[in-house]
Amino acid sequence: MITLHEKRSDRDVLAGFLVIVFALAAWRGWANARVMAVVMAVLGAVTLVFWLIWRSRPASRVEIDGGSITWHCDGKESIRFGREVSGHVALRRRVTGQGAAPWRLVQPDVPGSPSMDLFGYNVFQLRDTCTQFGWQVSM
Repeated sequence: MITLHEKRSDRDVLAGFLVIVFALAAWRGWANARVMAVVMAVLGAVTLVFWLIWRSRPASRVEIDGGSITWHCDGKESIRFGREVSGHVALRRRVTGQGAAPWRLVQPDVPGSPSMDLFGYNVFQLRDTCTQFGWQVSM
């Protein structure tokens, strides 16, 4: 069995960047645009609070072996794809007018099967690991 853990570095960089930008905007705007400076400071504080709340939750993980693929996230129900139902999984990504949504892992042969949220995972590493255990993976 191989366990892949959610990477959080991308979200950390984004949140840190936003906090710094909001702080700089508040500092620069304090002399001439105090209302906007206060708005920027509040946005920076809200971003920081949500970032800290998100970081305090445990990271999710995907366990892959020859018989099943299981997604675990503390506080949420685990999702399991078993080979006894279907040995085929698919990596899907919806593209909308607002951009591409995060990758999801689904079992396309099983009607009504749940999907695993793969935000924070390297989907190519996940694909290669599933293939290594004999799963048929489509993208």
